Amino acid sequence: MKVLLTNIYSDKNIGDAGIIKSTVDLVKKIRPEASISFLSIFSSKDLNLKEDYLHTGKLGKVYPSFFPFANTDNKFFKLIHFAKYFFINLTIYIFKNIFVAKMLLNSDEYKSFLNFIGSDVLFSKGGQIFYSNKGINGFFFFIRAISILYIATRFNKKIIIYGQSLGPFDNIFIKNIFNFIQKKIYKIYLRENKCIKFLKKKTSNIEVIGDTAFFLKNSQNKKKFLNAKNKLKKKIVLTVRNHFFKDKIKKKNYIN
Repeated sequence: MKVLLTNIYSDKNIGDAGIIKSTVDLVKKIRPEASISFLSIFSSKDLNLKEDYLHTGKLGKVYPSFFPFANTDNKFFKLIHFAKYFFINLTIYIFKNIFVAKMLLNSDEYKSFLNFIGSDVLFSKGGQIFYSNKGINGFFFFIRAISILYIATRFNKKIIIYGQSLGPFDNIFIKNIFNFIQKKIYKIYLRENKCIKFLKKKTSNIEVIGDTAFFLKNSQNKKKFLNAKNKLKKKIVLTVRNHFFKDKIKKKNYIN
């Protein structure tokens, strides 16, 4: 059995790396024989692909994206980059043909695509991936993330959205893009009940299970930490996210 985890971000986000590890552990618990690989959000030419998967790379092969994140602040380049890969993925979706993919993708992207269509199950890994903020960047982010599901359904792949938060969606158009694909997804495991309000309706393939990171197994480092001189029975860990603020003063106050 070949399992592919999609939308894989950087190990530098420790929470994300924990979600990946716990998902792999759960898959292996159910299917010990499973072969697991990963589909990155980075392109084959992005240095992050080589530098950001020191932990995940030990769990399985990490493949480059065939609709990659544009790692630049240049708005013009972002637009060109998005237009190029949107055209490529739309063409692959329409023709449903590996030879079309071979003509349009570079050699590394094509190998990634072959691994993608050769997988038995696609896990869209935990976190918050399918949502949209206002503005063009929010639209780009959502389309890039959702495209993998559309292509997967086109090639009759079994898709599992696992331990995710869905929404909010910026407008009815983007919401309908997700609602259209929702019924074609084998199983959707949400980590919050409140996500259901962003869907058209709760269907039989939806279940609320909580955050995948809570299933992470204890490591030796964690045991050493818990057995340290500090004998407090309960510890609280806060993850400070670099959230978007229009007001620079508010952002500075938040970081402080």
